[in-house]
Amino acid sequence: MGLIKSDRQLAITREKLAGLKSALAKVRAKYRGAAYRLYASGPQGMIEQLEAEIREYEWLRKASPEQVMKRHPLVRMDEVGPFLARLRIASGVTQEELARRVGCKQPDIARLEDADYQGHSAKTLKAVAEALGVTIMVGARPHGKPKQVG
Repeated sequence: MGLIKSDRQLAITREKLAGLKSALAKVRAKYRGAAYRLYASGPQGMIEQLEAEIREYEWLRKASPEQVMKRHPLVRMDEVGPFLARLRIASGVTQEELARRVGCKQPDIARLEDADYQGHSAKTLKAVAEALGVTIMVGARPHGKPKQVG
């Protein structure tokens, strides 16, 4: 699933988590030993992932933007959207409120926060950052050594 961005998504995630825990309990009652480990490994991994997402969202709701920036001092370009979502949550601002501040619509903010969206313009990033009371800075680091083929 990924980053939880709203209380509604939190409720959905908690429902999924409860369903997985229930399914895992049924597996535990039915299987033992290697069979249990085989059938339980998938749900256990998903449970751990959902629990981590819930912990992060709950932390973000209590954190300040400064704490978020301290935890994520450098963010790759492909992580800018989720980073801005983290800042928004820590600021106590909904997507709707941020959209009003920026002068766009809520779906625009949702798309901007999507980890798969790469169409951020510098102008939009600057406007969103300013609406959240932060400044976006760009830096560069060298890539790792290219791999030799052959």
